[in-house]
Amino acid sequence: MFIAHRGNNGMGFRENSVSAFINCFNTSYIDGIEMDVRLTLDSVVVVSHSDLFEGKVISKTKYSKLGVDSLDYILSCLSNKKKIIIDVKGNDLGIVDKLYFILVKYDYQFYICSFNYNIVSLFKEKYSNYKVGLIIGYMLNIDKIRNDFDFNLIHYNLVKRIGNKESFVWTVNDRFVYDIVKKYSSFIITDKAYLLHE
Repeated sequence: MFIAHRGNNGMGFRENSVSAFINCFNTSYIDGIEMDVRLTLDSVVVVSHSDLFEGKVISKTKYSKLGVDSLDYILSCLSNKKKIIIDVKGNDLGIVDKLYFILVKYDYQFYICSFNYNIVSLFKEKYSNYKVGLIIGYMLNIDKIRNDFDFNLIHYNLVKRIGNKESFVWTVNDRFVYDIVKKYSSFIITDKAYLLHE
């Protein structure tokens, strides 16, 4: 299954934008999307990988002054049942409840994850009906590959250590890596699904 990383698929759309996500939802060989969320100064959940948007620090700027799309708006524009992986950025535990009150309005297959163990742990504790996982990179959370969460999101350099949990492997963008990774995981996060699906 191909998951479009930040909605990227080589089609010229800005990553983490509503246009990119709609394009991915309308592309038959893409099975889901991955997006990044964080809080504005006034606690609006917005979709952005970086804490900077057009020169403004998102966490220190009110939503009305940013011009970035809110998570609620993006979800309201999508229309079918593909998987949606939400990567929670930052350290503010207040995002957990804010995120839940948005997600509960939509009937999608949500997977909530973060590099921040405390965020995913709190989300799992409070809202156990959602799939929650930890992001594992080469130097981050490596000791937690086998944990009490529902899945791992793991960097492809560590793919042989996945274990028996449901896992998403990131970011696989070439055929050589894909041919190795697909032996270990059926969920591939990529910027280039158009190159790998053939």
